[in-house]
Amino acid sequence: MDRTVKLRVRVDYATYSALKEVEEEYREVLEEAINYGLSSKTASFTRIKAGIYGGEEREKHKDLPSHYIYTACEDASERLDSFEKLKKRGGRAYTDKPSVRMVTVHLDDHLWKFSLSIISISTKKGKVLISPTFLRSFGNIIIRAGGLRVRLGLNC
Repeated sequence: MDRTVKLRVRVDYATYSALKEVEEEYREVLEEAINYGLSSKTASFTRIKAGIYGGEEREKHKDLPSHYIYTACEDASERLDSFEKLKKRGGRAYTDKPSVRMVTVHLDDHLWKFSLSIISISTKKGKVLISPTFLRSFGNIIIRAGGLRVRLGLNC
């Protein structure tokens, strides 16, 4: 059983830009992982992870903590599996390959820490500290038993 807490947070510009930079690079890794899965005709997480870690893609994103790449491979595997199921159900897929429209950054337990007063998230430039407030929203943080998910934007 998952327990979910949804927090709205107020962040300053430096924190927002650090998280936005991670989100953009996460999107790149996710697209590369999906393209690798399509080219190798697999939706297996372990094969996608081996292809991304073993190839030059890891060197391209060497500043990004490795667990972001790990979770992007998990996300790509889920998207490819869902896309293949849609294709098998009588062509319910609208395109010939899955597209990445919405990105929610998945964080496993190595990338974030939570206490009642502060949330710490690892980024390319170190850790970002966020204190939960319940005023104007600059992003959503969803905490589940399996990890943390972050979606940025003014109206999340």
